[in-house]
Amino acid sequence: MAEQTSWSMGIEYPPLSTGKRDADLGDIVVFVDGQSETAGILEFAGVLAQEHGAHLIAVYMQPEPALTPPETFAQGKGIREVMDAHQAQLEQIEADHRALFDNIVRRHEIRPEWRSVSYFGSDVGGHAHYADLAVVARPDPARLTASPPGLIESLVLTSGRPIIMFPAHGTVSRVRRILVGWNARREAVRAVADARPLLARAEAIEVLVIDH
Repeated sequence: MAEQTSWSMGIEYPPLSTGKRDADLGDIVVFVDGQSETAGILEFAGVLAQEHGAHLIAVYMQPEPALTPPETFAQGKGIREVMDAHQAQLEQIEADHRALFDNIVRRHEIRPEWRSVSYFGSDVGGHAHYADLAVVARPDPARLTASPPGLIESLVLTSGRPIIMFPAHGTVSRVRRILVGWNARREAVRAVADARPLLARAEAIEVLVIDH
């Protein structure tokens, strides 16, 4: 038995590969809420894309159309004027977000793509299916969000892609300290495999195991 133990402890395992294929991300998609503060999440996604040499795709979710009480009484020509005014407002909101995105990708010198989707779109989360990583803002409990209901749950449960939830009011930083929750089950194994590009660049990795 002692000989077997000594032999087992003598095995040398190869280190994690740090080659480009393992350590880099190809496509990162970031979901942009048309009614929330987006500077933080866009900057975070930009830093992440720059570090991994990734193509950054911004999916802009148009705000839900809304009318003020007086506008609901518009009739005839007034209806068209109300619709045109709302359309111009929505276009300006998107233009402001797009300008912020363009500034970030220009500073970080990354390959960008901007996609605008309707609030009523039935498959907003589908944009994550073909990316290596998705970044989405975690809802702020203190306010309502413009994100389609259930977006985060849908991304986590059905997209099949790794998801980073950026905290509300979060500050931009590089991913350097990582906590891994480990129970040796399929979900944990898959999470670690998906996180390899981030783990390869981490300065500190802690593994948390809780004995049930």
